[in-house]
Amino acid sequence: MRNILILAIILLCSVTTFSQEYVDPEYNKVLDTSRYVITYEAIMTQDSLNPDEKEYDRIILEIGNNLSRSYSYRLFQYDSLCKTYFDKGRNEYPSPRLLILPVDVYKYFFENKMVVLHRTPLIGPIIQYSEEKNLFKWEMTDEKKDIIGFVCTKATCEFRGRNWTVWFTTELPVSDGPWKFNGLPGLILKAEDDKGHYSFVCIGINNTKSPIVIMDKYTYEKESRKTVMEFEQLYYEAQYDYFRKINPGYPLMRKNPKTKSFEEVVDSEKGPSSPYNPIELE
Repeated sequence: MRNILILAIILLCSVTTFSQEYVDPEYNKVLDTSRYVITYEAIMTQDSLNPDEKEYDRIILEIGNNLSRSYSYRLFQYDSLCKTYFDKGRNEYPSPRLLILPVDVYKYFFENKMVVLHRTPLIGPIIQYSEEKNLFKWEMTDEKKDIIGFVCTKATCEFRGRNWTVWFTTELPVSDGPWKFNGLPGLILKAEDDKGHYSFVCIGINNTKSPIVIMDKYTYEKESRKTVMEFEQLYYEAQYDYFRKINPGYPLMRKNPKTKSFEEVVDSEKGPSSPYNPIELE
């Protein structure tokens, strides 16, 4: 563990983007089989004071008969790469230098329930929480728009500190969308908040039949969504304090740039910070 913490401090000094401990993609449990697989381009702003600086991800939405799964394709690629490193006997893994949306969202169609697996930064835990699925209070409009060949209708809502505009199509009568979005009489093909900090745009739809899986054989910490937000915010505001929280009792070490030797970080140091602009503001 001490070696891991030394490595983590080095990474914090050079990389402010989000990264996680990898999950072995072989340890999966099949929950359903997809009827549709939807791909969205996700555009995100990490620093609200520099809104023109964007990060990009791909969000995959797998829709089955009983549930759906929305997840980051970049994170899936990262897990696969780390698995290759592990199979070759390497003890260190690459750190992704891209901002990603580190959540798997499972929506259960016949229950008013979503299950979220939130992967906290670096060597932090995977936290699981559940909440109601029908959270969005949509306001419908008559405005229409074509998105990749589908006639879409505009709807708006305020959700946890952001004002969202979405476009959904009844030509695909599935009440679903990327991330947590749902509750409209059709599939959401585009969503954007009014500040332009987060957007999801559909770039592909296919009828691939593939297993919808959940990470299995892992111990999830079951906490509330509020606890997850506090945990993640600590990482961005005081990164040494974050490491102390996830590794109580272990000393933090960093490399002295002058002496090139490792030294212990004193308890009074809270550590560096980086911009924090989560998709849910409250």
